[in-house]
Amino acid sequence: NALVIHNGIDKYNINNSSGETPLVNKYIETPRKFNFVMVGRFYDLKDYVTYIRSAIILLKDKHDVGFYCIGDGPSLAKAKEEAGSYLDNGIYFLGQRNDVQDLLKYFDVGVLLNDTNGHAEGISNAIMEFMAAGLPVIATNAGGTPEIMQNEITGYLVPAFDENYVANRMAAFMDSPELKSNMGKNGKKRIENDFSILKMVEAYNSLYEDMMNDVR
Repeated sequence: NALVIHNGIDKYNINNSSGETPLVNKYIETPRKFNFVMVGRFYDLKDYVTYIRSAIILLKDKHDVGFYCIGDGPSLAKAKEEAGSYLDNGIYFLGQRNDVQDLLKYFDVGVLLNDTNGHAEGISNAIMEFMAAGLPVIATNAGGTPEIMQNEITGYLVPAFDENYVANRMAAFMDSPELKSNMGKNGKKRIENDFSILKMVEAYNSLYEDMMNDVR
C-alpha cells in the first residue's frame, strides 16, 4: 500500500506579507488593468513559449493587459526572442525575485505551463502560492497539478502546447471579474483546508504513530 502526503504551504507567510518590498521594477509600479504572471525557472521543462504565444494572441486585440514572467535560467533568451515586439510592451520579464509572495497582490491570475515531453509537475509550490494568495490558476493538466487544482472551480486545467486554448481561458477571466473572484476564493479555501503546513504535519504524525503501533 502507498500513502501520499502532500506538501503543505505556510499560509501565514502569504496572508501576512508586509507589502513593503521595494518595487524597483517600473512595470509593477504602473501595472496594466489586468495582469497575468508565470513563475518558474527558465528551462525546457517550463513551457514559457506557449505562455508567451497565448499572451500575443490577446495583446493583438487587448492593450491594457500585462503578462509577467518571474525567474531566470538558460532558456530566458529564447523566451525574450519569442516575445518579439511585445517585449517590454505587454510582456515583461522581472528576473529572479526573492519577494514573489509580496508581488502576487499585483496580479490577477497565476499561470504555470509545462513541456510535458518527458516532464510533469509534482505538487507545485508556485501553484499553491498562487492559490493561497487568492489567485485563480491556469495550469497544464498533467502530473500532480490535478491533485491541487479543481478544473473550473479553482481555475482551468489546460492541454499542453495549445496557445489558443490557453488564450481563451485567459480571456474568460478578463471578461468576468466575478469568475476570477470566485475561483480565487475557492483556491484559497482549498489550500487552507487541504494543503496547509498543519495538514501536512498532522499526516506525518499519524503515519509515525501507525508505524510505532505496528512495531509494538
